[in-house]
Amino acid sequence: MRIFFTGLSVACLFAAAGCAQQGETDAATGESADAVTTAGTAKFAWPVTLKVIGDGYPVAGDTCRRLGESDATVNYLDDSATLVGCPGVATSSAAKALLASTGAEAVGDVDGVTMISIPFDPAVPAKAETPAEADATTHRGTLTGNEVAEYTFEAREGQTINVSLDGRGSIYFNVVPPSGGAALYVGLRAIDNADFWAGVAPETGEYKVTIYLMGNDRDAGISRSYELKAVAE
Repeated sequence: MRIFFTGLSVACLFAAAGCAQQGETDAATGESADAVTTAGTAKFAWPVTLKVIGDGYPVAGDTCRRLGESDATVNYLDDSATLVGCPGVATSSAAKALLASTGAEAVGDVDGVTMISIPFDPAVPAKAETPAEADATTHRGTLTGNEVAEYTFEAREGQTINVSLDGRGSIYFNVVPPSGGAALYVGLRAIDNADFWAGVAPETGEYKVTIYLMGNDRDAGISRSYELKAVAE
């Protein structure tokens, strides 16, 4: 079994990105971006329809905020992206800066807040395991917040694949076939036994198991340890 491990932390991608540029004017308020940024959330009353998380995005003190699940955002949440809200329209300085620095897109507007869906970036490494922590079929690690772990293993068509995940909190895994496309298994959608999956390999090649956090564990940046077992036999 060949093993690869990647992960991500959205916050570390944007440590240098600001949420306003000097000299611009906010289209929603007619005030300078400097004034909007300086005032921050003390000036903007976040609507009660939104579940606001943290004190700034991408870094503390910034104008935008992460958004959790609510009736207003449920159709915009994605397990492969972070939902962020910026006060004002999509052309406001805060929203424009975030869109430019992330390459994301504005997906909606709720009560004067522009919602932006920022995809996870698997290129940023998370905590890697050492050889002593794993054998041919068992892999251990820790995920924090938006981090994602990926492992690959070989299977031949017709073999039985068994994948189990042991960990506390809202931790899930997906299984993707060698040809890509639709996942064979999406843990988040499982009604029962989301920590185990068994199936017949539809093709020969390299399968990928992706591990991720959801809900408050992801949004609040909580760390969760896990043990993954993936084997084809």
